[in-house]
Order: sequence, then C-alpha cells, then structure tokens
Amino acid sequence: MTFRRIIGTYLAVIIALIVVVPSTTIVGDPSVVQVRTAPTAALADLPFSSPVTVAGIVQRRPSAASQLPDLTAHAPVRISVPRLGIDGPIIPVGIATDRQLDVPAALTAGWYRHSALPGGAGAAVIAAHVDYAGKPGLFFDLRLTDVGDEIVLESPDGTLRTYRVTSVQLYDKTELPSTELFRSAGAHGLHLVTCGGIFDPLTRSYRGNQVVTALPVRS
Repeated sequence: MTFRRIIGTYLAVIIALIVVVPSTTIVGDPSVVQVRTAPTAALADLPFSSPVTVAGIVQRRPSAASQLPDLTAHAPVRISVPRLGIDGPIIPVGIATDRQLDVPAALTAGWYRHSALPGGAGAAVIAAHVDYAGKPGLFFDLRLTDVGDEIVLESPDGTLRTYRVTSVQLYDKTELPSTELFRSAGAHGLHLVTCGGIFDPLTRSYRGNQVVTALPVRS
C-alpha cells in the first residue's frame, strides 16, 4: 500500500467517525444554555441531567419544583419595575431542546423553574425578550435600569416581594457568569436577563445578555 493510499484511508476513517458519531449530552459534560432571541416550539425542560453552562459550569441541583408539593402556590406570577413602567406576567419555563432558556413570547417573562423560588436559597432567574416579532418585548427598557431601582415580584396569593437593584451589566454571551447567575446556595438574590448589545443580522440574534442583579429589601 502506497503512502498516499495510507493517508487517504486514514482521512476517510476520521471523516466517517465525524459523520457517524452523534452529538449527545454525557452526564458530567457541560452544554450551552443561552437566552433565546426567537421563539421555538420544542420545549424539553432539561432539569440538570448534566451540569448546564452559559460559558461556565452551573452546579447540579434538584428542581425547585420537586421540593414543593404545589409549585403554583410559590412561583412568582408577576414582575414590575415601577420606575421604568415594566409590568407583566410570569410563567415557569424550562430549557428547550436547542439548549436555550425557553423565554415566553412578547410581554410575558419566564421564571426558570430550576432556579430559586422567591425567598429561597440561591438566585431566582427571570428572563424576558428585549424585542419580539419586530416589537418591544417586556424587558425592552431593562437596559435603562439603575442601581437602587426597585423590582417587585408578586406571588399567587398576592404577596409582594421587593428587591433593590445592586448591579446592571452587559455581557457577551460567551462570557456570561453562569456560576453566579444560576447559583443554588447562599443568600437569596434575583437575576433578570434579556438580550442586548450588538444585533447580528446574519444570525438574527443579539451578541450579548443584559443582566440586572437585585437583593431583597428587608422589611
């Protein structure tokens, strides 16, 4: 067998392996989760079957829903940022099959069902669109949030929890601090997330994420 034929056979084997080996998620391997900028229908809600990352490793944790007999009695149902006029409903969401947080349409926010419940240990994560179908989304003005602004979450029983903004940051999606964003322990906090930064017309998505961090106001 000639040297050229040996090399050709070797390359053929490599290409065959690349084509044949499926892309699977192996327990223990990270996979990417982003905040989507367009809707998809395939909701899978992948509850940390492996560590989930947004350019970093997020610790495995049990679903908040699995810790309570009736999630609907505790999950937030409405969010408002009074100074900016942001006010809209919240629904629980999971992760879609494309590994993106399944943000609801238009003027509805999504509370990530595997993040903390309001008042619980760790961080509660709520995401909403900056725009949707050519119109402003619920979090269109989130970039205008200032440190010190108040955020109010409402529970199904009408209980209101007030948070005060401590930081407003714009991150490239490859540099989102996922460990802190999705932390499952420590003092309770709230993270609001939407898309932001430069819009890429080729991918039809934003290159960054706007993240607002807030801490509960003690009464």
